[in-house]
Amino acid sequence: MRCLPKCIIWPLVAILTISSAGAQENETRIVNFSADIMGFDESIGKNIHRLVGNVWMEHDDLTLTCDSAYLNQKTNLFKGYGHIHIIKKDSMEIFGDFVHYDGTSKMSKLRGRVRMEHESTTLKTENLDYNMEEEVAWYFNGGQIIDSTNTLESRWGYYYIETEEYHFKENVFMSNEDNTLSTDTLFYNSKTEWIKFLGPTQIFGDTNYIYCENGWYDTPNNLSSFNQNAYLQSNQQILEGDSLLYDRDKNISKAFGNVKARDTIQNSLIEGERLFYDEDKDFIRVTENALYTLFEETDSLFLSADTLLSYMMDSVDSRKIEAFHQVQFFRQDMQGRCDSLDYVVNDSVINLYVEPLLWQEKNQLQATEIAVKLGEEGVDYMEMKEMGFLITELDSLHYNQIKGKTVKGFFVDNKLSRVEVNGNGESLFYPENEDGKIGLNKAVCSDIVLVFLDGKIDVVKFLTDPDSQLTPLKQVTEADKTLEGFNWQGAIRPKSRYDVFEWK
Repeated sequence: MRCLPKCIIWPLVAILTISSAGAQENETRIVNFSADIMGFDESIGKNIHRLVGNVWMEHDDLTLTCDSAYLNQKTNLFKGYGHIHIIKKDSMEIFGDFVHYDGTSKMSKLRGRVRMEHESTTLKTENLDYNMEEEVAWYFNGGQIIDSTNTLESRWGYYYIETEEYHFKENVFMSNEDNTLSTDTLFYNSKTEWIKFLGPTQIFGDTNYIYCENGWYDTPNNLSSFNQNAYLQSNQQILEGDSLLYDRDKNISKAFGNVKARDTIQNSLIEGERLFYDEDKDFIRVTENALYTLFEETDSLFLSADTLLSYMMDSVDSRKIEAFHQVQFFRQDMQGRCDSLDYVVNDSVINLYVEPLLWQEKNQLQATEIAVKLGEEGVDYMEMKEMGFLITELDSLHYNQIKGKTVKGFFVDNKLSRVEVNGNGESLFYPENEDGKIGLNKAVCSDIVLVFLDGKIDVVKFLTDPDSQLTPLKQVTEADKTLEGFNWQGAIRPKSRYDVFEWK
């Protein structure tokens, strides 16, 4: 192979380089244009074409028409005025009053009544910059995006053409037929209609209000996730949690982590780690460290369980609370535990099921099932159903005891005033005189009525012939001191509101 001398090779390289640079420069130059009137206007500047009437310009994949324009081919700048219409890639159209187009950088600046139409999305603003090389457009001093579902407004906005993603900043507002949203920062994909929001965000719906500081909204499926101080208010319920999922079509919410459901009408609060809320049915389920608090002026109720349910009873127009497994509750005047419980709020009736235990002052109650009626001053009425057993602690060694098929207790000023035993009645109590206990009275009688005074048995009425015996105190043995089934359990009694989580 014959080689060329070096003196010949270098000039050829220079010529090729110059030719290549010239070709690249011609590729970016605006050369295709027309108008009704064309000419140079030296009063404006050198090398500037003045174009008037039906101005048309084509550059790369862009076609532009307007009423009039100035074109500087040397600087490759085009300024168009009046009825600006840009068509790009046959899928993008832009309208405006003025455009400054740089053919070298592919940068367009549009001003005045700007409208960009792409696919099914329309952008409206007064100020739009569009980098056609990077396929990024942005507006400032206010803009609006409209698609088939949503309308979004903000002070600043960026539109990434290829991915059809919008980034909104400052005074962001979104609205559709279901709700309106305001936030500081929002990301929106017009293709998927998926929204992400950052910073303090408020969402106003027909039936609820939502606040959060981070989240997303799937518009086609009406699904949302709200995080960081999430808060939802619906009807009389206020829900809070670390995160909250919301299905708008089904009106169902799920909350996770430090969840709270506050009933503004009943003045109650349910807390836990996981929450399910059906807005249409007004039904709430809370699990994991679940706590129900009923706030009252005189004495609040604190109740814990593995699972708590709260819902409206249509038949009596009242809210009902149900608790399941390892149930414990505390009030200053009453404490209890059981496997399951229900509470009808309007009736103020608490029902305890499965090995229930109840403590009230120095009294312990147990039965197959216990019902408690609360009044304005505290406990009004108690009923121990099936195998009722009432124990009153006199001191650490002596206990009054009453048992029967059904035992009913009546209270005045939150103090036990009367006990009625119906069926298989048995009683064991220590009568007293001025000097103290005089002995131990044990009686078996089908039906018994006991009247209390200052917490002590004052009168005993046996409604049928009793089998009764009084044993002097000195003759009482340990075996005499208890009825069958006696089981004082003061050690597991909740001593404060914080004890309700400690199952012993």
